[in-house]
Amino acid sequence: MRYLQKFLDAIVKIPVIKSTNILFNFLTIEDKEQFANYKNSISKQQPPSVLKNFENLEGIIHLSITPENDSKAKLIKVSTSRYEELLNQINESFKYLLTEMEVVAVRLKEISNLFNNIYQCSDISQDMTDTISTFKMMTNLTGNWGKIYENQSKVMNEDVREFFNYVRREMTEFKDVSRLY
Repeated sequence: MRYLQKFLDAIVKIPVIKSTNILFNFLTIEDKEQFANYKNSISKQQPPSVLKNFENLEGIIHLSITPENDSKAKLIKVSTSRYEELLNQINESFKYLLTEMEVVAVRLKEISNLFNNIYQCSDISQDMTDTISTFKMMTNLTGNWGKIYENQSKVMNEDVREFFNYVRREMTEFKDVSRLY
């Protein structure tokens, strides 16, 4: 119980958390069923995406505007637009790269099929055993290489999409803060 008290004491020292309805209700609702209903309603809500949608008990956001903050906000505005330009260029380059990787994967599969056709011809005509095994090996090698490119492009596509979604959310926050100045 002592650690729970220390935890709660630490939480209420943070002004943003202290002023939220969630903490207030956590500390005041005694009925378990009523609290369970409240938790369900909270879990269905979307988090605030812009500062003007951020609500707290006081109805204000604590912000002190100083000359230093003002100059930082101006730098954030300039940096944000430059970041967006560069990130758009990176995004386009990644799209191009992923397209090219898919093309390479298709080409490697085609080459694998051609090696497989040579292997089948060699196997039918009973050419030299070393040649047959070489064609079989090249069929497997190029086929697997194509699968690697295909899988890499899928993984990269997912990772890059996650990255850009994260960056987009960060840029939104920067824009919101810079609009305050």
